[in-house]
Amino acid sequence: MVEKRNLTLFYILSLFVCIFAIWQAFALRWICDDAFISFVYSRNLYETGTLVFNPNEYVEGFSNFLWTILLSLGFAFDIKPTYFSILLGLISYVSLLYFLFVVENKLNFAKVLPVFLIHITLFRHNWIFATSGLETMSFVLFVSIGLISPKVRGFAFFLACLTRPEGFLFFGLYFVSSFKKWMKLENLSFSLLLILFIVFRYNYFGEFVPNTFYAKANHGSNIIQGFKYIIYFFKSYPLYSFIFVYSVGLLFISIFKKTKDWIMNFGVLLYLGYILYVGGDFMGIRFLIPILPYLSYLFYNEILKWDENLHFESKNTGFFRMYEKNRILVVLFYVLSTAVYINPLLSNGKKIADWNGIGEEREFYENKLIDLSGYGDPIPDVRMAFFGAQAHFVFNLRPSYAFEAEVGLTDSQFAKQDKIITERIGHNGRLEMEDLKARKIHLIWANRFPERNFPIITYNWRGFPIPIYVLRMDSSISNGVCKKPLWDCKIVFEELRKRNLSIDAEYTFL
Repeated sequence: MVEKRNLTLFYILSLFVCIFAIWQAFALRWICDDAFISFVYSRNLYETGTLVFNPNEYVEGFSNFLWTILLSLGFAFDIKPTYFSILLGLISYVSLLYFLFVVENKLNFAKVLPVFLIHITLFRHNWIFATSGLETMSFVLFVSIGLISPKVRGFAFFLACLTRPEGFLFFGLYFVSSFKKWMKLENLSFSLLLILFIVFRYNYFGEFVPNTFYAKANHGSNIIQGFKYIIYFFKSYPLYSFIFVYSVGLLFISIFKKTKDWIMNFGVLLYLGYILYVGGDFMGIRFLIPILPYLSYLFYNEILKWDENLHFESKNTGFFRMYEKNRILVVLFYVLSTAVYINPLLSNGKKIADWNGIGEEREFYENKLIDLSGYGDPIPDVRMAFFGAQAHFVFNLRPSYAFEAEVGLTDSQFAKQDKIITERIGHNGRLEMEDLKARKIHLIWANRFPERNFPIITYNWRGFPIPIYVLRMDSSISNGVCKKPLWDCKIVFEELRKRNLSIDAEYTFL
């Protein structure tokens, strides 16, 4: 006999916890430096109609096609991309919570408490990546819908493919798992649209995969770092580690027994294997977030089964007798598994920069990059080299050419060069002096060649003096950058005088 649920209280509590989570996401709003790469592409798409980072260089230096296209709409309505990306992230988060509310409402487990929804809303890293400027939460939304709701699986995974390349893993397995259905017009249309998208990508950018694949993922196996990435997650959410391991076990059981969705469950394991293989990410937990709602959903269904079996005397085994006595504790453990968060970057009461190359970007940037003021005038005649963390300067200063010199996100030639295997994934390029010479770089935002002792120009950003290293002098520096407010060229001018050179001379320090 199924007891009646108190729907009114269930809905009120659901609304309350959702409002709480949305407010937490908004309170923690921030912008990651990587987001500014997409901002540059989206601005150029709006202003010039070309999806490029540097003029006439057709390189797909982003891994979030749909997100970048959507960001360009913000420029059309004169909305700053920092604000617009936060808005899109919040819309994705609200949509995810609504979807999971609908899912739980149909499962008829809780008479009062929306247990599954509370569990999801208390997960801190959902708050963090809902308002980071990145596409993470939209990808979480599409993957979660696709894994949990078979009726819209094709459409959800189609959008996931456009949002991130990993979406093709899930879409491809969906194609395999439902091959007989693919002659239906709806399913066939998704595959044809994706084929057209791949053709477009190849014709426009000259590659079948984004340049980010070569820049960040094409460095071979780094499984040890991948396990450290999982351990970092377990250190952050120690109670959830049990749910994670148990749910992964359920995936293996599903494959072994070949249950209804075993192929899609295999896809989740493949995705997890991919994370282990590439070594995860330098941003803690970001790559795991897309599959966590599904893993939580699997465990929640286990609780449903245990609860249902209490009504059958044949199931009156030792396990179910123990569960019946501790049912409230099990539910409480499930809820608290996401609420209990321990920051791995706190050591003896002090913050450390990272744990084995894994960090929390939000703690570093906080909300400092949301405001686009304080950058000064553009420097349109300058060619600069920058590293990922300085992408916001490139967006605001608008140089004529910018070279991402960390791993070559926006440079197809540099991206394909050999990488160094390091703990900090995505920061392992081999920058050589020749790379800077070939691109005729004027300024570099960090001196990776300290033995060269390059002269500096001091850039005053919001009261913070930042040393910018000079590689090449010409009129665009002496009569351009050096005459703009916030830029102090005394040191480099003094260096020229020591060498008996005019400040208007064309000279290279390389």
